Amino acid sequence: MYTNKLSVHTVYMGMHDLTESILREVKASGIQSGICHISMLHSTAGLLICDKDENAKTDIMCDIERAIPTRVDFKHRETASDAGGHIKTALTGSQISLIIDHGSLILGPDQAVVFAEFDGPRPRNVIVTVYADS
Repeated sequence: MYTNKLSVHTVYMGMHDLTESILREVKASGIQSGICHISMLHSTAGLLICDKDENAKTDIMCDIERAIPTRVDFKHRETASDAGGHIKTALTGSQISLIIDHGSLILGPDQAVVFAEFDGPRPRNVIVTVYADS
């Protein structure tokens, strides 16, 4: 098993591509076959797999904001973006597991692992753990 923490410096409602960083962690693990588990420890951000095209990422974030707009009528709010961020996180998720085969992360050619910021900007952490098949 291999674990490392990555730092992500975010912008409000930004999509931050983590794919290359995750690929480096898989390579550094030396594990040839197993699972790569990615987890973020925040309640106002999300992890997702999406198209690596920047316009696609923008479309996704715009639709997330359209579905759950930043507003002031939430019952549990520090700020409007904080409360909306909690709901966006609940829908996008905070963990992803991907297959590793022959030392490579299995992703489609147009897929990216993306950190979505719903409240920042602020420094964030992502934990990457790689488990070997027994």
